[in-house]
Amino acid sequence: MRKKVIISSVLFLALVLTLLTLTNTSVALVAPSNESQLAITNLESAQNCLSEMQTREIPIQRVDASLQEATQIYSAQIALENLGKKADYTTVNNLASQVCEINKIAIEAQDQLQIFVEAYREASLSTNLSEMEAEYQDTLRSFDEERFEDTIQLVNQGYLTLSEIQASQTAARLFAETVGRGIKNFLRNNWVWLSVATVVVILLLIIFWKTLRRARYRLKLYKLSNQKSALYGLIKKLQAGYFTNKTISETEFNVKLTRFKEMIRDIDRQIPMIKEQILRIERGSSLRATSSAPVKSKYASSSVEVREKPRRRSRKAHRKTRTNRAKSAKKKR
Repeated sequence: MRKKVIISSVLFLALVLTLLTLTNTSVALVAPSNESQLAITNLESAQNCLSEMQTREIPIQRVDASLQEATQIYSAQIALENLGKKADYTTVNNLASQVCEINKIAIEAQDQLQIFVEAYREASLSTNLSEMEAEYQDTLRSFDEERFEDTIQLVNQGYLTLSEIQASQTAARLFAETVGRGIKNFLRNNWVWLSVATVVVILLLIIFWKTLRRARYRLKLYKLSNQKSALYGLIKKLQAGYFTNKTISETEFNVKLTRFKEMIRDIDRQIPMIKEQILRIERGSSLRATSSAPVKSKYASSSVEVREKPRRRSRKAHRKTRTNRAKSAKKKR
């Protein structure tokens, strides 16, 4: 870019010198008009403005194109003037003035952009600016693309966005700090009661944990039973609509009936599993109660009564029994 500017500057000076030489020598009889001299002055001012932009490292492609166009138009007009024809330097003067106006706007945009970039970087150290990153990059891009008028507007808009983000995040930070401080003070002043309440809650959960699990499963079982009853009711309505009222087609009837039956089968698969879970919970509590009971003797723990063996009778007792039986037989005779 710099080489291009230097080359264009050299060409411009050579062109001006050539034009002055031609004016003073070859066409000495025709004196330069005031308009041409004014145009030369404006072109020199435009060249100075371009050099100033180059010194400040401002993009100059836009103004360089305008200056080259003004120089070419001036060459054509001065040739007409040297031939004794009427020349018009209005476009030359406008383009030269435009170069200096762009220079003024570009310098202002550069100064404002540098201040904005410093403010943005400083704010990014304490504030999350990710939501305006796209806007920030667009502002930088506008300056690089030589849209200096847009750069000034984008910088002003960037300040507003930056202020809004800082205000919102500051308010959120203050709210979080206030809430955190309040919670901290509350815990500090009531930690004893909170500890007691926590212990009580843990103990209650330990004691009633199985009861809560059992209640949860029973509630689920109750909901499944209600769903099953509702499905049977829908099946009855579906059958009434197909067989009695004739308001449902056969295809719709078969599809809905199949769907309802699948839902009922799914419920029937879940119900035994839930009942098994309830049974396991109850069995676990009963086993724990049995294991905590005192240990009884070997025969006392059995539910069947233990009968004692009958004693063997003596021979004398057998004889006595036979004698009594014989006497009773004689009496009967």
